[in-house]
Amino acid sequence: MRTLLAIVLGAAVVTACGPSLHYQRDASVPIPANTTWAWSAPDGDTPVPTGAQAPVDSILSFFEQAIEGELTARGFRRVPATEAAFLVHFHIGRRTMVDTLPHRGDDPHVRAPGGGGVYGRPEEFGDRVIVWDEGMLVVDVLPRGRRVVAWRGIIADEIAPASERDPLKAISEAVAKLMRGFP
Repeated sequence: MRTLLAIVLGAAVVTACGPSLHYQRDASVPIPANTTWAWSAPDGDTPVPTGAQAPVDSILSFFEQAIEGELTARGFRRVPATEAAFLVHFHIGRRTMVDTLPHRGDDPHVRAPGGGGVYGRPEEFGDRVIVWDEGMLVVDVLPRGRRVVAWRGIIADEIAPASERDPLKAISEAVAKLMRGFP
């Protein structure tokens, strides 16, 4: 029983700390192994730079390289769009998140209001504001000539400061995690 509880708690901790992954699959559209694919036409939703060190064109190129590398590693072959069985399209997004955490009264380092004792009146600590950047990647795979998504993968996670210094590595790791769910 203790082993089962430890496994469940360990799984909860691991999933709570990792990226959010979601998949959608239309089972009526087969995706045969080793089939052909191409990039779909761009839709003009290029992201606006938000302080990243690499230019937007480089960031888009990093995503393209990582997605193509994952598909190639799985045996899918890139061809011109007119010959492809599937078209691949992706969207990226970035937003700044703000959260306010209320003061915890059980913090042992904070004196309770009211009593001053020999140290004088205690400090009053307010709420804590936490700010972070979150990124999201959506990859769609559509059969050429049809307006149906055969497979969609979505990954979202906090953008760590190290990701800003080495975006290619961070993007490659995120794409690899996402594409593990690709058929």
